[in-house]
Amino acid sequence: MTKISLIKGELGYQDVVSRMKLRADEIASGADEEVWLIQHSCVYTVGARAAAFDELCHNIYGVPVCKSDRGGLATYHGPGQRVCYAMINLRKRGLSVRDYIFLLEEWIISALKRKDISANRNDVNIGAWVDRKKIASIGVHVSKGVSSHGFALNVCTEMSYFEKIIPCGILGVEMTSIEREIGENIRVDYADEEIINAIPF
Repeated sequence: MTKISLIKGELGYQDVVSRMKLRADEIASGADEEVWLIQHSCVYTVGARAAAFDELCHNIYGVPVCKSDRGGLATYHGPGQRVCYAMINLRKRGLSVRDYIFLLEEWIISALKRKDISANRNDVNIGAWVDRKKIASIGVHVSKGVSSHGFALNVCTEMSYFEKIIPCGILGVEMTSIEREIGENIRVDYADEEIINAIPF
């Protein structure tokens, strides 16, 4: 049984990642799987595929940049974005990393469908997309057969932060949010119920 925790407030990136790694190790030793739904304070993160921060990030005044062991390149986390950290025992479930990423995409797409937003996959780049605009990013790490990190869904995110980086290393990508797609002012918890109900684990 996968435990889902909705953690309120704006949380620092490094502290959450440290706690997540400890919990993932416990799950590898037999503890129950967990999913955390959180919201970060402003931070840029650069994934394991990035050779150096400077290749991807520029003019990031006042916002910390953190190296991450997740896959992928650069992204932004901050208020108005729902981040899902999923610590799932892939080995026990017989899931490959490719299978797992497919399930994460399906999870996001299904949750958005419940809000009458038609999202889809991209043939080249992972994540969830509305037409050619990226609404959710995925980055995972697997150790001892257990996943960590997960996905970030832009709910009512301040989108200008993405303009200071090359999101996910995709030149020219347009980022979007639920708020932008529906044209209404909403809160970060707007799709929490749908995310929880659509969980595939």
